[in-house]
Amino acid sequence: MTLAVLVPAKNEAGHLREVVQSILKLPDIHEIIIIEGGSTDTTWQEAKTLASENSGLVVLIKQSSVGKFNAVLEGAASSKSEFLFIWDSDGTVSWDDNFQILNSKFDEYTCVVGDRLNGNIHPGAMRRANFFGNHLFSVLWMPLLGFRKLDLLCGSKLFPRSVFQSIPRILSRIDPYGDFSLIATALLSGLKIQAVTVDYFPRVYGVTQIKRWRGGVRLLIATLLTYTLFAFKYLTKVFPLNAQSVGTKLFNPDA
Repeated sequence: MTLAVLVPAKNEAGHLREVVQSILKLPDIHEIIIIEGGSTDTTWQEAKTLASENSGLVVLIKQSSVGKFNAVLEGAASSKSEFLFIWDSDGTVSWDDNFQILNSKFDEYTCVVGDRLNGNIHPGAMRRANFFGNHLFSVLWMPLLGFRKLDLLCGSKLFPRSVFQSIPRILSRIDPYGDFSLIATALLSGLKIQAVTVDYFPRVYGVTQIKRWRGGVRLLIATLLTYTLFAFKYLTKVFPLNAQSVGTKLFNPDA
């Protein structure tokens, strides 16, 4: 089993070294892939230094487009590992909690996500609107998750690489952060979602890149699309000849 850690980084120069040094303490990491997203500070220079100091293990990519989801997908495309773990560079999830996720029992049939909603959310870590929004989406997704209430938007996620390669094109185009796309694709593929409770801390450097209101609207659309995809999956089983041609382009990211 091979494991890569994806580190999207935009304007994270003041914390990036600490993040990479923390990841280097973990056993059995085969790749650390930093995806630099057009920073206005010295993140690119810091990432180049880290890659030079840890040649062969730390890989640096210059993101060709914009947004965290695109950064994650570009990092995943460059990886040769079987499993990919997303490690946000803002320090909001501790090393101990990320290690818990990586130390959980997972395989090609199981994905693992961090669950902040059942953990300790420290003062200043999550704005009130985000808190209620996260709980709202967790309720909206409950029918798809066996009526479990799950934190969908925690950045710490561990998935088989096959999930990143199978995201429906229609969903990837609307999902602003990629969390819904990854979970939806895993569920559509018949994989299990395992949650590990994590604490949530205020970011240690810089400011958030999230556009919460615009992002919230897009997340709502992504939720509706996910239900549509599940409906098409059901239809292809019941009426394979009628629904298959319609559903192909939705499910095939290369169609």
